[in-house]
Amino acid sequence: MDSTTLSIIKVLAPFNSMTEQQFDAVMAEGKVTQKARGTLIFKRSTADDYLYWLIEGSVNLLDANFNTSVCRAGDQQANTAIDDCSPHRVSAVCNEDSLILAINKAGLITIVENIEESDSNDETEDWMSALLSTPLFEFIPPKNIQSLFKRFEQVHHQKGDIVIRQNDPGDYFYAIRSGRVKIVLEKDGANILMAELGIGDTFGQDALVSEDLRNATVTTLSACTLMRLTEPEFEELLMEPVIEYVDQTDIEEMSKLTGAKPVIIDLRPLENSNKSKYPGSINIPLLLLRKNITQLSKDKVFIMVGQRKPKIAELGAYLMNERGFTAYVLASD
Repeated sequence: MDSTTLSIIKVLAPFNSMTEQQFDAVMAEGKVTQKARGTLIFKRSTADDYLYWLIEGSVNLLDANFNTSVCRAGDQQANTAIDDCSPHRVSAVCNEDSLILAINKAGLITIVENIEESDSNDETEDWMSALLSTPLFEFIPPKNIQSLFKRFEQVHHQKGDIVIRQNDPGDYFYAIRSGRVKIVLEKDGANILMAELGIGDTFGQDALVSEDLRNATVTTLSACTLMRLTEPEFEELLMEPVIEYVDQTDIEEMSKLTGAKPVIIDLRPLENSNKSKYPGSINIPLLLLRKNITQLSKDKVFIMVGQRKPKIAELGAYLMNERGFTAYVLASD
């Protein structure tokens, strides 16, 4: 990679916030290639392990309605990766002979996490690595990841502390830096153990996504160090990139591109399943989604429908994408 190309890359995000050592490490993993006019870089609605930056030339970006915008090297739009969403929201085609930088997303994330925590110890590296290795972070742009670790607030709890109480309003999203917690659902006078979580695991997202009350109590099983985000921070950095809305036109286009019709999941309680206005949909009440999620195929695309208050469909899509599925929310019709 010549010095002129490297100097162009250094002013782009997130490379402009890296040390020389970090930049060199990222460039060792990156590949710059010359693409001829008309070359497809990536297609809309497809997942991608790579991020792409425009170094020279220009690229046409084609959205779902076949509207085209042009991204030109040197413009403000080209300062960041081209459509860093996964699945992609647009198709990218070279408008002229262009120079493109491609970097594996997972490799870049490994570098990015060290930007904000360069003085981290082994414990910190463990929780950050565990958190970043979850499928959820395939949807999160690198710039959001940088902000995420900058905005996390560290809090400490003793063994037996109640961090979240069932039926309280949602306020924070949590990641476990050290220690363990248990999640208990109180139902019909009985306490049901739902899960035990450890380093790198997260909790508290259900109420924030659905805008409902807390659906379980979280208690520490040992002394814990937790990292938390406020509701607005969670929505900006983690929820917005993960939840995408589609309409019937989008569904038809997905069917044409993939050759298979997306699967509609009705998340309403079973007693309402016969009232579904979506022919061919399957009914999995939200409370049973986590239990049954392993029976679903990751090769399919899912469209979530459910009541609007609380936002059941949004929560269902978040939980699916968090576990490596491709799920959208059907826009209100």
